[in-house]
Amino acid sequence: MKGLVKFLAAFAAAAMVVVVPVKADALDDAANAYKAQIDGWVARAKADKANQEATFAKQREALANALAGYAKRAETDYNNQLALEQKQQAAWADQLAGYLKRVEIDQKNYNTSFLNEIYKGSVENLRIKKQLCGSIQDLTKVNPSFEAGVEAAKEAVACAEVDKDAAKAAYEASK
Repeated sequence: MKGLVKFLAAFAAAAMVVVVPVKADALDDAANAYKAQIDGWVARAKADKANQEATFAKQREALANALAGYAKRAETDYNNQLALEQKQQAAWADQLAGYLKRVEIDQKNYNTSFLNEIYKGSVENLRIKKQLCGSIQDLTKVNPSFEAGVEAAKEAVACAEVDKDAAKAAYEASK
């Protein structure tokens, strides 16, 4: 038995030499396969990350462009609104200036008309005073005691002449 054990031990030792290298090669192959698979996964993850970063960069750029477009549109809308408001304010200012000019013209026309009426009234007043003076002079021929009345009437006529001239000057100046 001792011989059998020796034989088996020798056989086992020989088998180990043959089996161990075969097992080691298989393990190396499996390890290399796993390493290659892991390297593939790492490469794929890196590629996915690069693609994702590129996609995010494109999305950020698109978002920045969209925001810039919105900002430009908002600025354009603001400028258009501002221009519209300025045009409207200018139109209101023109309209107001027109109203003020019209009021000024109406006031001048009213003043001219009023001064014309004063002038007409002073002309009529002068006519009446001259007529009254003439009547008093006629009465003085009949009764000499009215002579003082004639002097007063002549003074009234002279004052009426001054009033008429002043009214005419004011009327002419208002035209």
